[in-house]
Amino acid sequence: MAIALSMIRPFFMVRARQTLAYAACLFLMAGLGAPAIAQKSPERITLTPQSSDGVIMLKVEQFTAPYLLMIQKAGQSGFGSRVYTLVVKQGNPGAIYIGRTLKPGRYVIRRIWQQAVWGLQFSRSTVEFDIRPGRVSYLGDLNARELLDKLQSMAVAADKRTVKLGSGYVTSDHGLTPQFAGRDVASIREAQQFSETVMKADASRFDVADITVTREAPNK
Repeated sequence: MAIALSMIRPFFMVRARQTLAYAACLFLMAGLGAPAIAQKSPERITLTPQSSDGVIMLKVEQFTAPYLLMIQKAGQSGFGSRVYTLVVKQGNPGAIYIGRTLKPGRYVIRRIWQQAVWGLQFSRSTVEFDIRPGRVSYLGDLNARELLDKLQSMAVAADKRTVKLGSGYVTSDHGLTPQFAGRDVASIREAQQFSETVMKADASRFDVADITVTREAPNK
């Protein structure tokens, strides 16, 4: 069985359940720990001052095919290291908020995956941020389109538009860093309102994450 790469226009429909299964398979093949993919929708997250976990929240563009972000604790990479995912399911194009709970600590975005098969690894530079207990850490609006456009063009150039099930394509030779906009006053207020309405986390427990750009060595 082969999987076809979905371009930004048009997209090939891949079911989200398939995407998560492919992700688990590929992460294990790469020597990474099993991904923590039990991601709740923001509507199912409730945050209180007594919560032992914190929440990462960001705004993303939704397309008609799925993609996901792979996150790890800063300083952890390579064989057997635990990974966490933020899944953007396929749907009508438009902007949505996504989030998930994480244990307190410092985290880094390692890769973006399309259809859990084609990956863009941030080996030259990426972003780090902190998660605090009982608080929302808001990163802003991720420019996923730039990253996916680059990934798709590199996969096509490498003749990897179609890959067999159980294999994948990952590239790190791109020079891109995850970019976050939407950190102005109006955008932050909109995100705060969403957090308060949906996750019951009022403005006193909403942080605009201090994003640090850092160089990351590729996973071995």
